[in-house]
Amino acid sequence: MEEEQRAYRRQQTIDVPAHLFSDRLSQVSAARSSSGSVYSRLALIHQVAKTVATEAVSESGRTPVDLTIDELTDPPLYEGATDTEPVIIRFSYTE
Repeated sequence: MEEEQRAYRRQQTIDVPAHLFSDRLSQVSAARSSSGSVYSRLALIHQVAKTVATEAVSESGRTPVDLTIDELTDPPLYEGATDTEPVIIRFSYTE
């Protein structure tokens, strides 16, 4: 009988300056609209959060698998928003 290994789920929280998050969001939005794809702003915000979280984990030398955004605080909900609070991304993943 094979013994199953349980994957250890790690949790992490990062904060991203709002203007950097907005810049990334604008880049993704422009890329999507130039290809003819239409996504809701919330879907794009989630996509950017997941990309930023994946990059943060990768920078620490880990390879994230099954990364899930658990909480997203203060994302720029509108284009041109000038929020000064950082975007806080709480996420979990396995390696």
